[in-house]
Amino acid sequence: MTYMAQYHRGTMQILEALAGELEQIGALGARAAGVVRRGGTVWTSMDSGHMPHYEHAEERRGNPGLFRSSREFPDMKK
Repeated sequence: MTYMAQYHRGTMQILEALAGELEQIGALGARAAGVVRRGGTVWTSMDSGHMPHYEHAEERRGNPGLFRSSREFPDMKK
């Protein structure tokens, strides 16, 4: 099996597993958007362990600037 076929199969398995969670994902997304609209902060650790930190760097070209990024938690409170 080619790498792309394996990748596609794995991606489809992930998406199929998420299908039962869509209502909760939508509710959490709406809740997070409301917090941001009211000037609050939404915390996440989505880049920890998945992609290199520099891929999410605020100064990276093409980054829309929606998220602040730091390797240290105390820095995120500034």
